[in-house]
Amino acid sequence: MSKKRIKQGERFGRLIALEEVSSTTYYHEKDDCFKTVRRFNWLCDCGNEKVIRLPDVLSGNTRSCSCLEIENRDRINRDFVENEIWNHENALLFHERDRIEKGTKITTLRRNRTNKNNKSGIRGVCWDKSRNKWSVEIMIKGKKIHLGRFERMDNAIKARRAAEAKYFKPILDKYDTKILQHT
Repeated sequence: MSKKRIKQGERFGRLIALEEVSSTTYYHEKDDCFKTVRRFNWLCDCGNEKVIRLPDVLSGNTRSCSCLEIENRDRINRDFVENEIWNHENALLFHERDRIEKGTKITTLRRNRTNKNNKSGIRGVCWDKSRNKWSVEIMIKGKKIHLGRFERMDNAIKARRAAEAKYFKPILDKYDTKILQHT
C-alpha cells in the first residue's frame, strides 16, 4: 500500500486530488507479497475529472487527465508543419511535410549516416554473430525488408545497394522531379 497520505485538494502537476475511489490488492510474484494500489478521483486544470492510480501520479508519469499530452502533440505537429527548410540546391523554400512521400521521409532516404555500433559502415548491413554471416535489410514505408545473409561483406553491400536502387530511387526521382517543376 502506498504509504503517502494524500490530502483532498493536494496538487500534482495539473491534477488536484478529490477523493480516494478504490484500492485493489494483488499478489506481486517478484517481491513475494501482496500489494495495494490506490485509485483517486482527480480534477484536472482543464476541468476534466479522471480516476488515476496513485503510483502513476506520485511517480510523475501522469501529470494531467491527458490534456497535457494532447497539447504537446498538437504543439509538436504545429511546429513540424511550420518548420521550413531551405533547400540550397534549388534555392527554394520547402515545408518539411513536402519532404514526405508515402510515409517515408526523403531526408532519411538520402542520409548515409550509420549507427556507432555498425561494423560494416553501410546502413542496413550488419554482422549476425549467431550465423557468422552479414545480414542485410532495408526499411521502406515503415516496414523492414530482410534481403538475406551473406558470407562476404562485399556481396552484402551489393545487395543493399541494389535494394536502395529498387526501393529508394523511384521515390527520390519523383521528389527531384517535383522540385524541378517548382523552379
